[in-house]
Amino acid sequence: MYLANLSSPATPDAAKAKWRNLNTFLALLAKSREAQKIPALAGCGRLGIKALVMALEQPPDTRLGQNTELHAPAAAQWIHIANDEIEKLCNDGTEKFTAGDLWAGRGGGEVCDSARLQFWRSRMRELGY
Repeated sequence: MYLANLSSPATPDAAKAKWRNLNTFLALLAKSREAQKIPALAGCGRLGIKALVMALEQPPDTRLGQNTELHAPAAAQWIHIANDEIEKLCNDGTEKFTAGDLWAGRGGGEVCDSARLQFWRSRMRELGY
C-alpha cells in the first residue's frame, strides 16, 4: 500500500481515526474470501495480529505503551470484523510475533495461540472495548 501522499493528521484524534479506518479496511479484506484469493491480499490477517500486539502488550509507562490509545481502536476493529480469522491463526499456533512486556510478564512467548488470544480479549475489556 502506498501511503506517502497522505499528509500528517492535524490532531491525535484525526490520527486515531485514520489508523482505525485503515485497519478496518484491512480487516474487511482479511474476512473476504474473494480478497483472500488474490495473492497480494492473501494472509493479511497477520496484520491483525500485529495490531493486537502493538495495542495490547505494552505497559502504558513505556515508549511503545504510550501509543495504546492510538492502536486500541484499530485492534478493536480486527476483533469485531475479523475475529474468526484471528482466532483461526491463533488456534493454528503457527504465527509468531515478539512478545510485548505485558504478555511476556505472564510467561507468554512468541507463538500466537489461544492463551495469547484470551490475553488480548482481556486487555480489550480492560481498555473498555
